[in-house]
Amino acid sequence: MKNTSKAAKDATLEVFFTQEKRKSQRFSYLFEPPKAAWEITVKNKFFTGRFVLDAQICGLLEVGRIIMKMEHLKVNGTDIAVISSEEKLIVDTQSALDLAMTVKYETGATNIVIDKTAVCKEFFILSSGMAGEILQKFINYHVRIAIYGDYSQYTSKPLKDFIYESNNGNDFFFVSTKEEAIRKLIETQ
Repeated sequence: MKNTSKAAKDATLEVFFTQEKRKSQRFSYLFEPPKAAWEITVKNKFFTGRFVLDAQICGLLEVGRIIMKMEHLKVNGTDIAVISSEEKLIVDTQSALDLAMTVKYETGATNIVIDKTAVCKEFFILSSGMAGEILQKFINYHVRIAIYGDYSQYTSKPLKDFIYESNNGNDFFFVSTKEEAIRKLIETQ
């Protein structure tokens, strides 16, 4: 797609997201990663609007404000996407899956580090079933995630047990700092 027009790139990306949503397939690469910034239109459940995609640190911007910043790291051969946002990115199972597939599509990484503030509060209420559904989707798509933040305000014994068990596994981690999250994903690769 090197020599195609911007309109064609927009249309291809829009069709791609629509097809992926309908078929529930994994993302595949339609075109090479950007060498410079591209302005694109994305329409799906997770993102809608005109965005600028930067080649070095992928940032999705809308009307001059960052919705989601995606930093791609390669540490000891492990691809990791570090996600930050001022908005809630994970609000239900579909938004979590959309986030995972967007990260996988944009960076090729299946290891995600995300701030706890970008995850809705319902995720941490185990009786809602949201955490289980999301983690099952991530396992199905071979996505590993480390959520960093302060968990001291939670008093629920089932949640504390869930966090403890997750941290002793290989796929999901709940840690205090971004650096610890990155380290956990590397050590358990």
